[in-house]
Amino acid sequence: METFLLLLTAAAACLSAIGAFEAARATKRTAELTLLKSFMDEYKSEEMTIHLKKLREINEWWGANRSYGVSIKAYMERPYSEAIEMTRRTVKFYYFSIHDLFETGYLKKKIYRKAMKNAGLTLFFQVVEPLDYWNSRRTGEPFEENKYRLIEKSTGFKKRDSQWYREKQEDRDGNSSESRVKSSEGKSV
Repeated sequence: METFLLLLTAAAACLSAIGAFEAARATKRTAELTLLKSFMDEYKSEEMTIHLKKLREINEWWGANRSYGVSIKAYMERPYSEAIEMTRRTVKFYYFSIHDLFETGYLKKKIYRKAMKNAGLTLFFQVVEPLDYWNSRRTGEPFEENKYRLIEKSTGFKKRDSQWYREKQEDRDGNSSESRVKSSEGKSV
């Protein structure tokens, strides 16, 4: 009889542990979905909509003027408005913060990709990255190219071209980006 009670107690403990595990997993799933919903709400917000509209306008301006030989550097040398800076920072940190949560293990890949796969990701690479690059040149702040590369890789984004906005631009040493690219290609390990 004691053996039966001992087995019954052990079985109850096992069922209790399984129930606790399932409850913890459901709580984690709920937390992830809540986080995803907060990202989606932020992306759908009026503020983000305004910023994405501004990025589309900049992208269209570049597209229309690139054929005339107008470079992104010329765009950046115009009076740089606080509105453009706010747009760049807002969209950049939206994507960077999601990526940071993924890199530290707080987001599963499935939730990460769901939060990142939207129309703004194209604008992030086609407009925010070049703005960030030229802003770093203008202000001396570091350009976080490695993070852009990691986001490109982790999202599976295929259209990133980090060279177009650097084409034939002079760096601070007077070297063109073309010669920098060729010299770095020659230094392969």
